[in-house]
Amino acid sequence: MGGHGPTEYAAALAQIESSGSRKQRALARLLLAHERRDWNGLLTLARDGDVPFTDAKPREIRALGELGRLDEMVQTYQKAAKRLPLGSRRECMLFVLAFTGRVERVQPLLDRPSFAIDDDSKTYWMGVARLRRDIHDEAARSMLRRLTETGTPDGVRRSAAQQLQQADQKTRLSISLTEESARAIDAIRPIDGWRWPDELQQRVKRTRKARLRAVLLSVLLFMIWTALRSYYGW
Repeated sequence: MGGHGPTEYAAALAQIESSGSRKQRALARLLLAHERRDWNGLLTLARDGDVPFTDAKPREIRALGELGRLDEMVQTYQKAAKRLPLGSRRECMLFVLAFTGRVERVQPLLDRPSFAIDDDSKTYWMGVARLRRDIHDEAARSMLRRLTETGTPDGVRRSAAQQLQQADQKTRLSISLTEESARAIDAIRPIDGWRWPDELQQRVKRTRKARLRAVLLSVLLFMIWTALRSYYGW
C-alpha cells in the first residue's frame, strides 16, 4: 500500500470507482471487494470479464478457495496456469496448495527465493495450510491469532481473523475433493524446474532400487555363467 493506510487505500479505490474510466472502475470494484474480504463479491467481479485476465484470475482462484469451493478452484487453476505470468502463477499455486492443506508443499514454496512476500504473509499462508489440513491444529491457530494482534499488513490481520472465525464455526474448512482434483494437485510442479522435497526423496529411493536390481542381476548372471562353465568344462 506504499505507506498509505487501509482507509486511504479504500478511499482512493472508491474515488476511482466513481470517477474513473470504465476499465478503471471495473478494476477498482475488484480491488475494493478484495480489500473488504468480500469473497462472493470478488468471485462475481472476477468472472464478469470487465477486468484483465491477469488481474481477475488470481483473485477468482483465491475467492474460490476462501469460499471452500475447492474442486472449482483446482479446475480454474488447471485451465489458467499456463496463461498466467510466472509471479501470478506462483501465487495461484500457493492458493491451491494452502487451501487444500498441502503443508509439505506450501513450506518449500514459501522458502523459495523467487517467492517474494513479507514474513507475515508467509506465516499467514502456512497457518492457513495447517488449519485446512487439521482444524484442531493449535500451532496453526496460534500463528493466525498472533497475526491478528501483531500482523503488519492490515489485510493479513483481517484475513487471519476471518480464518479463525471460520475455524471456530467449522465453516468452509473441510477438505472434500474429487479424485480428479486430488490427482491434479499432486501433479502440480514447481515452475522453475525445482522439485518438491518429497519428490526428491522418491527419486532417491527409485535410484537406489534400480541400482540394487542391477547389482542383483549382475550377481545372478555371474552365478549362471559359473554354473554353465562348470557343467560344460569350459
